[in-house]
Formats: sequence, C-alpha cells, structure tokens
Amino acid sequence: MFQILVGSGIFTSALLLFFIQPLLAKHLLPQFGGSAFVWVASILFFQSGLLLGYLYAYLLTKLPSVRAQVFIHFVLLAASLFFIPIHLDNIVIANNQWPPASVLLLLSSIILLPFTIISASSPLLQQWYCRIERTDFPYYFYSISNAGSLLGLLGYPLFIESLIGLKAQATVWTCLYLGYCFICLLCMSILFKTKPQALIPQHGDPVSSAKIGLWLFLSFLSSALLLAVTQFLTQNIINLPLMWVIPLGLYLITFIVTFAHAKSYDRNFWLASFAIWLGLTLWLIYKDVLVGYDVVLILLALLYSACMICHGELILHKPDQSALTAFYLIIALGGVLGSLFVNIVAYVLLGKWWDFYIPLLLISCVSLILIYQQLSGSESSWKQKIFVLGGIAAFLTLVVFNILKPQNEVIAEKRSLYGYIRVFDHIERNDQLSIRELRHGNTLHGMQFLNPQRQQWPTTYYTRNAGVGLAIEYLHEHLQRPINIAVIGLGTGTIASLALPKDHIDFYEVDENVNEFAHRYFTFLKQSAATTDVIVGDARLSMVKKRFAKDFKAYDLIVADAFNGDAIPFHLLTEEAMSLYRQLLAKDGIIAFHISNIFINLVPVTSQLAQKQGFEHYWLKNNSDRKIGQAKSDWVLVSANPELASWFAAHHITPERPDSNYKIDWTDDNNSILPLLKIKLL
Repeated sequence: MFQILVGSGIFTSALLLFFIQPLLAKHLLPQFGGSAFVWVASILFFQSGLLLGYLYAYLLTKLPSVRAQVFIHFVLLAASLFFIPIHLDNIVIANNQWPPASVLLLLSSIILLPFTIISASSPLLQQWYCRIERTDFPYYFYSISNAGSLLGLLGYPLFIESLIGLKAQATVWTCLYLGYCFICLLCMSILFKTKPQALIPQHGDPVSSAKIGLWLFLSFLSSALLLAVTQFLTQNIINLPLMWVIPLGLYLITFIVTFAHAKSYDRNFWLASFAIWLGLTLWLIYKDVLVGYDVVLILLALLYSACMICHGELILHKPDQSALTAFYLIIALGGVLGSLFVNIVAYVLLGKWWDFYIPLLLISCVSLILIYQQLSGSESSWKQKIFVLGGIAAFLTLVVFNILKPQNEVIAEKRSLYGYIRVFDHIERNDQLSIRELRHGNTLHGMQFLNPQRQQWPTTYYTRNAGVGLAIEYLHEHLQRPINIAVIGLGTGTIASLALPKDHIDFYEVDENVNEFAHRYFTFLKQSAATTDVIVGDARLSMVKKRFAKDFKAYDLIVADAFNGDAIPFHLLTEEAMSLYRQLLAKDGIIAFHISNIFINLVPVTSQLAQKQGFEHYWLKNNSDRKIGQAKSDWVLVSANPELASWFAAHHITPERPDSNYKIDWTDDNNSILPLLKIKLL
C-alpha cells in the first residue's frame, strides 16, 4: 500500500511540474510582449525551483526525527494551499526596468512554494519509503518520476493546450495539486503510525568528493548536450514547432530506462552506439550535409546514446540509501549548470556552436576513458590500447577540423536570445544572379542582389506581384497620396524598396541584431524613397505605446511578417492583437499577413480573425522565380474596403478561397498550433 502511495505521489508531482511550466509561461508571454526572455526566465525559474525543492528535501531528511520531518512538511504543504487556486486574471505586471526580473518575481509570488513542495516529492518520498520498506534499489521511483514528467511533456502540447484555455488549465492543475496533497497526507499518516527504521550505509563509507564531482559532471554533460542539440536542430536543420519536445522526451526516457533496474544499462553497447552516431554526426557537419529527416534522426540517436552513457554511469556510481537525497540534489544542480552554460555562458562568451561541441567533446572523452579502462585489464593487448589511443587522436582531429573549418560565403553571424542569424554571399558566374541573404537558422529572412543595378529590386516574399506588393500598389492608386505603413518584422528591410517618395514606414523588430545587420549589410533602408523608422522591441507592446503617442497617425497598411519561422509569435495573431491592429488602421486600410510556412497552415486563423472583424479575406499565392529573386509566398490581405475586390478583378487576380468550414479561434487565453500543423503528429 505504502509503495503504491509513494509511486502515485512521485508520478503526480512530476506531472504537475511539467504541466505548470508551459501554462504560466504562455500566460505571461503576451503580457510581456511575447519576447523570448519570458521563456528563458521561466526556464531559469523552474530549474532553480527544482533545485530548491531538492535542497529542501536534502536538508529536511538530515533531521534525525522522521516525525519532525513530517510535521515540517505538513506545515509547508498546508501553507502552499494559500497559493491556490491560481487566478491568472489577478496577475499584475510589475514596472521593472529589467523585464526578466519581473518574470522571476511574478512566478515566485504565484507558485514558488507549491512548486518547491512538488519538486521535493521525488527524493523526499523515496527517502521516507526507505525508512519503512527495506529495498536495495529504490531508484526505480526516479523512473516513475520521469515517466510522469514525460506524460506532462507530451500531454500538454498534444492534448491539454489544444482542448482547453489557460484559465481552464489552471483549474485542472489546481485539482491535480489537491489530489497530490491528499496522497502526501496519506503517506505522512502512515509514517506517523509506523516506527521508521534508521538508514545505515551498506558499506559504511561516506560519499567522497570525487564521487559527488562525478555525479555533477555527468548530469551537467547530459543537460548541456540536450539543450545544445535542441538549439542545433531547431536553428540549423528543421524549424518544426514543438521540435524541442522530442529531444527532451528522449532525455527523460534515458532516465526512465537507466533508473528502472540496476542492470538496465549495458555500457559496451552504448559506448559502441555513441561512437557510431558521433562519427556520422561530425562527418555530416564537416561536409555541410545538414538537410533532411535522416540527419535529424542521427542527431537524436547521438543525444540518446550520450544520455544513456551519462545516466547509466550515474546509476553505476549511485550511493547508498542514506545519501539518496544528496544524489538527486547533485543531479539537479548539474542540470541547472548545464542550462546556464548553454543559455548564458555560451551565449555571452562563445560562438560557432561551441555549446554543442564542448559537451560532445567532454562526453567523448568520458567514453574513451571508459573504453580504455575496459581494455586496460590483463586481457587487453598493447594493440588494443594503441587502437583506442588512435581513436582518441582521430576524434580530436575531426572535432578541430569541424571547429576551425572556414565558413564559406558567411559574411557575418551573431547569436542572441532570439536565435542565430547569418549573412551569406552566394556568388554566381552570372553576376546578375549573385545575392546576399539573411537567414535565421535555415529560415530565409531576406535577400538582395549584389549587382548595383539590381540592388533595389524587391525580392523573396516582397516582390511587386506578391501580396504585400499588390497591397501597396492598390493603396497608392486608391488614395493618391503618400501612405503610412507599419511592418512587424524587419528582416533585410526589403519592403522599403516598394515605397514611393514621401511614404513613411515604421518597422517593428524585436531583435537588435537583425536591425544592425539590416543597416550594415543591406541597402534597402538606406536607399528607400520613403522615410523609415525602426522601433526595436516587441511589436504588440510598441504598437500600444504608438497608439497613445501625441503624434500618432493611423496606418494605411499594417504588415504582419513574423510567422514564417519555427517559433510562431501567437500573441501577434490573436483576437486581442487584431483589435489593436484595427485601432491603428486608417479607414479603408489593409492588414497583410505573411503566412508562408512549411509546417503550419495559418489560413484558418486569419479567416476567422477577418470574419470576426467584419473584414473580407484575400488569400494570395505566389510562385518562385529565381531570375528576379522571387520566392514562393503566401499572403493574406484583410480589409473592410469593398473596392479592393473590384481592383483584384480588374487586374485579373483571383485570390484563393479558404475552407469556410475550417476556422480556428486564437485568443490570448486559448491558442494551439497543433490543429494547424501540415505534418500531423497524431
């Protein structure tokens, strides 16, 4: 009975952890303008909260009296009930000059105590179980914990997010938390009624500093590689939304497998597997073959085998039951350090994907040391040792070549919280076709011809016969005056080449690096006939400020061009955002949505937004034409102006008709990309 209760409590607490994280982050996102720092600050808070919970469990179990432990935990559990239910409407944004601090303070005020309590559950309940039931291997409970985490990880985006809104999600989470509290009370009542046994180290020796260092090192490596591989995949190979779920799921599965049973980790098999996937990965990177799902599978296999080694070695070097909470505390600390390394140290100090190479290099060194130890026994010949040393030398040589390999045609590159951007030159034999591109990962964000005679040609998604080009042409003809334009997303500033003298364009760009590159490496803004301003910051927040500025002038055209990457800023495509756009829009104005996306069909959202605002919906498709630098594009124009339809007919333009029966409401409270995926996950 006690075993079932402990397992249920551990599973439920892990499920709650992975449920509350995206719930609160998604709620705060539009209130802070949808900026990436919300996700980064949220991850930092939740990892720190997990570490705090493990530290609490470690310190609590140091008390000699189990009844004292139970009493303290009962008091904190009761105190945590004052933080629920979570009322999302009552969350007030603090006026802080450093927004990430506001996120951390808000999350602390909302959920810190309940989050700490559920974070402590896995190590604390395991330790209490060992005081009631004698067992040689209590670590299988950690497998149960990670199974709960995996269910929360997959269940939230696949089911919960797509079925109910944020407020309803908060209610469901509150009910689950109350159920978890009831399970904890049952466990504590059994502890009170039963005389707990003392935990005596089986070998009688304390945990050494070297062993603690090994735990920390191995957990750091797996965490750092997880984040590095995730970023590498999403920014270089495949911009599929929810791509971060798959690597994290594999990471959790390795914990489930290795901690399920003492003999579930086969060192030789996973060392050989890691060597194979590592060789393939480094060769593909060196040859610049980073396209296709087979490459994704190779990188995921590399991550899985590496995590199996790290977590398998953790379980081989596990402590006695008396040091169980310390063991989990160090694992959590290693996870936080791995996250800090990738998100802060590598971001600030390093470049060229050192955050990917360094964990990979260190795990490889660990693997080679393990192989050498396997071969260093009496049965190993000097030939085997030379073979291993030769393998080390070959690996290091390949890594150095990958790191130092010159980046052909790369003019500039920079990383930020918003991703990895690069400027490429592609020189052709026919200099009329030589171009310069701006890319965010593998997503094209603008292109310019290098030939001076073609430099001001509008290109890619912004040619004159693309949706935005047609909108600007119509407004010039219809209004017979200079027009005022707002563009969400700067890219290379190509839209500026479509403007006429005395037009004005406000570009809203969230990433300062994009602004810098657009001015330094491209000439669309400098040579535009219009006057241009670049407003750095989140578009929605900046537009609210613009709306109430004294010199505000309504926009004739609002261009929303932020949806062709992997991280769809949903807060720019909700009913609340559309209401803001309408307040900023002049009479007979047009809102243009650039919805070109390989993986997501946004037409059901835009058609519903148009219908609710009483606008007509025009879906315009365009094919690619390399000779003029035109890329395949999808645009949606929405407007209340009835003359726009007649203008299209007069110019023999036939917009596509969306499926009238397939429309999806997106609000700040309820939005999910799952129904919109062109690649179905279920």
